[in-house]
Amino acid sequence: MIGQEVKATAEMSPEEWRTRLKSAMLNLLSAIARQAPTVFCMEDIHWGDAASFKLLKDIIFNFEHPAMVICTTRPHASLFTSHEQDLLAPMYREVRLKELSPSEAEGMLVSMLETESLPEDLCRLIRHRAEGNPFYLEEILNALVDSKALIFENGHWQMSRAFKETDIPSTIHGIIASRMDQLETKDKRILQEAAVIGRAFLYDILKRVSVYSDAVDAGLYKLERAGLIKPRALHPEMEFIFKHALIQEVSYGSLLRRERQRVHERVGRTIEDIYRDRLSEFEETLAIHFQKSIATDKATDYLIRSGTKALRRYALDESDQYFKTAKAMLEQQHLARPQTKKRLLDVVNQWAFVFYYKGLNRKLLELVEHQQSLLGDLDDPVREGFHWAWHGCVLWHRHRFGEACESLDKAKRLGQKTQHAALKATPAHGW
Repeated sequence: MIGQEVKATAEMSPEEWRTRLKSAMLNLLSAIARQAPTVFCMEDIHWGDAASFKLLKDIIFNFEHPAMVICTTRPHASLFTSHEQDLLAPMYREVRLKELSPSEAEGMLVSMLETESLPEDLCRLIRHRAEGNPFYLEEILNALVDSKALIFENGHWQMSRAFKETDIPSTIHGIIASRMDQLETKDKRILQEAAVIGRAFLYDILKRVSVYSDAVDAGLYKLERAGLIKPRALHPEMEFIFKHALIQEVSYGSLLRRERQRVHERVGRTIEDIYRDRLSEFEETLAIHFQKSIATDKATDYLIRSGTKALRRYALDESDQYFKTAKAMLEQQHLARPQTKKRLLDVVNQWAFVFYYKGLNRKLLELVEHQQSLLGDLDDPVREGFHWAWHGCVLWHRHRFGEACESLDKAKRLGQKTQHAALKATPAHGW
């Protein structure tokens, strides 16, 4: 797993790490495909980052064994550019799902209600409101049943009363929110806390963070019966998932911002406690939770760790975003604090690699020189040494050789003073 620290890869360069990961994945998937006709299915790839997209495309373009790859995504996202689609034309097909026709929508109703006889009022409402969206149709039906506007009586389904336009919210978000409002207070809160954890959430984490811990078991049962969540896995850990991303989105948004921050912090600290022996696997998740809490020190710590980890696997865009977020968070804090200055220098000294690998020397010089005011009376020769090392390196690549040597000499002297091996090895003529 990417999140695990493996001794054999600790000293690899980012380029070698990425190359060997691609080779390993290609070999693994090829071995599977050689055994039998194979279908690889990846859902919701629109959530993927740029590095994952590149890895997936590299594997597809270099795969030499018969296999079918199915990727599902939202309409706004696409795995391949139009040029790449042209190259793959003989073996690539994009299928865009259209809205259900009126007859298909009625067929879905028949299947869901397990009946051959549908109330005309219900069919008219569905045609008018659902507009062929199957999830919207399902949620309208759930809302009607929950409110007892649609009832099963005398062997068939019927509307219990005449229906008005205002009885059903006009948007899918409104329908979900309306269904949530009908939940008992404890069950609604449990759903909101689960939404803070994520689209998929572990039972153990929810049990520990919930203010209604004793009611979690019963609450999950009722939420599953209501069609809001469903089990995802029982082993090795019990895990649930929201039936649809929109349900999680509405549940999350219904919790007050201050309360969301508290829950995010509890989730972060719970993950730290449960997985303290394998914490590196969860650094990105912890960065998200603490970033959305008020525990800013922890947030910046995990953002720096996540940025460094992404850098090691040459996910430069991802790494760049982590460091940029960490820097922005730190600059909102009290910059007179020595600890804040040190963290900012840590961010820049690590972030510099991203600019270096991308060849963005001018921007790197601006970044490094902007931080020189932090040095002052900080009395931290190691951090200061790395600052001058980067300053000299980028000046050298900007062909300002005299200034570069001055900065590199400063770095080397600080390395000799602190006996820091990397700084002592800083060349006086550039990297």
